[in-house]
Amino acid sequence: MRTLVRSGDRCESACAIAWLGGSISVGTASIMVSAQSIEPGAILGFHAPSLPVKKGLEYSGEEVERAFAIAMKVMQVLYDILLTENDDFDPINNFLYGRILNTPASEMYTIDTIAEAIMTDINVGIWLPEKITRASMVYACENALMLWRGIDEELGDADEHLDWIRNARYYYTEDQVKYINNEYWAVRLYSRGRYQMLCLFSDEGLASRQDISARLVTVSSWPDEPAEAVWQELSEGILSDLGTFELDGMAFYDGKTPLSDFQ
Repeated sequence: MRTLVRSGDRCESACAIAWLGGSISVGTASIMVSAQSIEPGAILGFHAPSLPVKKGLEYSGEEVERAFAIAMKVMQVLYDILLTENDDFDPINNFLYGRILNTPASEMYTIDTIAEAIMTDINVGIWLPEKITRASMVYACENALMLWRGIDEELGDADEHLDWIRNARYYYTEDQVKYINNEYWAVRLYSRGRYQMLCLFSDEGLASRQDISARLVTVSSWPDEPAEAVWQELSEGILSDLGTFELDGMAFYDGKTPLSDFQ
């Protein structure tokens, strides 16, 4: 069964947990695939389990134990969902699981920006921009780098993970994008010690507007070395691979963009 939250609708707390179960069976082999999505402008919200007791009242030990048992059962349900491995059905990733557990029941963690949707791997149905520009390539690289870094326990939501990248000491804002060897585009991101981190897009992939992937690499170069030295090493193939990430259309927008902007 597919699960969808339409624009203008809210699905929070128990509804959001039920939403995680969206899946369908495809093909003659009946392969299970995820079928969860939200529309821009929808509200999908999660929080940690709570003890179902009212403040200001006195409770017996038995009542407290019963309330605690209910909360623990909800925790077990969430953990079972996290461990679900059924073909291509992956209902919840580690980032979303962590955000749920770290959000008190009195608050709500909502999927409300591009960055949050990317880090929680939630389908929002946002397509590529009509024109892929240098700026949109930078956004895509930031989002790919955010996925590569993964969960930083010292940070909170996805917006904070994106801020960490943009506030890095040696984050490049000049001479940031270059077309290399008439084959691919390169984006300089930031430096780590004597290595500069970059992101590459094949010209063919961008032209096809399908199955676009970002290839993260490093080049041996100190932070204050001129950009031309980095471009030269790339053109000569002197680089180290970090990983390749398949990207959907929303990755080419600023991660801070509210999903409601796409209504």
